[in-house]
Amino acid sequence: MSYNKMGFVSPRGKFYSTNGMSHPDWAHRNRQIVRFVGTTNMDYEPAASECAVFDGEGRTALDYFKDEGWIRVKPDQGIEIGGLHEGNLNLVKAILREMARDNPGRTLYVDDGNSSKHVRASMTGRPDFGEIEQPASANGRHQRRT
Repeated sequence: MSYNKMGFVSPRGKFYSTNGMSHPDWAHRNRQIVRFVGTTNMDYEPAASECAVFDGEGRTALDYFKDEGWIRVKPDQGIEIGGLHEGNLNLVKAILREMARDNPGRTLYVDDGNSSKHVRASMTGRPDFGEIEQPASANGRHQRRT
């Protein structure tokens, strides 16, 4: 399985290619996976089915995917995720390891919805997870208390 392609990774680790579509377009086309039901079109006028891109709160199918823990992969660049925590840290690391192997010497990013963290790949393609490990541990502890 290759994680370093344009697509999404489910919370269980399965990769889904966007097949050339943008992430928002793929999410909209596959909205049934996350049970997204839109109510308005791009102009915020009432709409149904494929024409409805926003729900009652102005959220899109892409928002639903991120809320459910799906990871948006931008090949050779980094990932976007709805939140980084102990529960998804191993999956995030697996994705970044593959990206780092393909991009030795580069810096990848992890956008967790609150900030962007950097993962540097050594010249041999080994990632440095220092920036993402501590925040994930803190988030994991916080989640257990609430």
